[in-house]
Amino acid sequence: MTRAFAIGAFVFPSFIVLELPILAADFPEVSWLWPVGWRLFGALCFLAGALILRHRHFALTPLIALGASVIAMTATAAALVSWKLGGFASDISDAMAFYFVGVATLMPSPLVQSLVLMMPTYLAYFGGLVALEAVSGAPLVFERGFAFDLLIQLGVCIFAAACSHILWTSRQQLYRARRLGRYRLDALVTRGATSEVWRASEEVRGQAARAVALKIVRAEPGLERALMERFEREARAASALTSEHTIRIYDFGASDDGLAFLAMEPLEGSDLDQHVRRHGPVPPRRAVHLARQVALALIEAHRRGLVHGDLKPSNLHVCDRPGREDHVKVLDWGIARDLGWRSPLVTHEAIGAGTPAVMAPEVFAGNVSPRSDIYAFGASLYWLLTGRYPVSFEPGEGPWAAHQRAQVTAPSVVRDQLFPAGLDQLVLRCLAKLPEERPQDMAQVLAALDALPIKPWSEAEARELWSALADTSEHDPHAEPRAGATRELTASEPIPP
Repeated sequence: MTRAFAIGAFVFPSFIVLELPILAADFPEVSWLWPVGWRLFGALCFLAGALILRHRHFALTPLIALGASVIAMTATAAALVSWKLGGFASDISDAMAFYFVGVATLMPSPLVQSLVLMMPTYLAYFGGLVALEAVSGAPLVFERGFAFDLLIQLGVCIFAAACSHILWTSRQQLYRARRLGRYRLDALVTRGATSEVWRASEEVRGQAARAVALKIVRAEPGLERALMERFEREARAASALTSEHTIRIYDFGASDDGLAFLAMEPLEGSDLDQHVRRHGPVPPRRAVHLARQVALALIEAHRRGLVHGDLKPSNLHVCDRPGREDHVKVLDWGIARDLGWRSPLVTHEAIGAGTPAVMAPEVFAGNVSPRSDIYAFGASLYWLLTGRYPVSFEPGEGPWAAHQRAQVTAPSVVRDQLFPAGLDQLVLRCLAKLPEERPQDMAQVLAALDALPIKPWSEAEARELWSALADTSEHDPHAEPRAGATRELTASEPIPP
């Protein structure tokens, strides 16, 4: 989509070359500034969309919403130009077909997503013209020819969406038929804004095929080296850790056409972000059981001098594996850093990556330490218990300002129910604004979790829970599947209360 918007920023204003002669010949009373100004506005919309996508990564739904908004704004600009050049009778109305064809060829998507991208364009242009002519007092003549043109353009829109779906399907089939190194792609698991996760098989001559999860990312031009460095960091960080709660990374590499891939152990279940969104907050006993496993992974990492740096619910995967239900894996060590620290007070400049909703306040000032992970751990536990993040952001408010303003409400108050004694206090200590006010290390956090006066979450309860979730998924097509659900590593946003 970034490349499509960049192309649009160039092509959209180029139509002025055709419109200025028409303006001079047939509409001398209209200033040339009118079409030029709106064409430049449309180009700026495309350019702004390209820049936003270049510097930020979006989950699929916000990405489609952004794309539809940008394209609809440029269609509105085209409607304003067309209004002064003949309205519905102008050549611009006929040229809208190229809009739909351009979206279909530059942004191939499944049918529903293509329609979501194209229909706002159709409505913005033709609805905008109707509104403009109504406001101007021009008589609206809904004759047979006008209605026929609207139906033709609607048909072109739907046809283009179908062609977009065919192109997208062909691309998926091409992926399945291809190999990345020694990996054969078997089935698509999830698709995000910039990456896909596939079930794949590692095939080595003379050995049995090994099932893996393959994360594939197409790097933006000029960013291939940075992406490979991140994958290498993730592979090195994960390979240095032996905890059963840390994801296993087998391999990483890149193809000749700019696809970088990361091979990791296949997982079943879902990440805790999606799990809470689908099923609601987790009971305290189960939340403590899941949190203990995260703490064990972080204890080992910190003792080896590694800070995760991007701990969040979408990077915590809860597995549904027979005999190991509710087994947690910590994912995405791509921005993990070796601090070489001797004490918890040693900090280093942070890499400009992470998720603001779970980042410690000091990280925004460029300081990171194991206690930054403790804050993110507390924010993730807060999410499990409440379905919310501890700090909310007002429109236009920066993360640092939000941290200074917000006072964290105890999880039991948010849920309006009694929690085990000490659980609220532990979560709030982890979420202290100042690092020195948080627990000293993750071992202290684990000890506090073990000291809580609660009955441990049992394997039998975990099996019963996942069995109930499996029964739910049989009746709900949107529920998480019982197997093969390697989740995409995307940023999380709060769900409505």
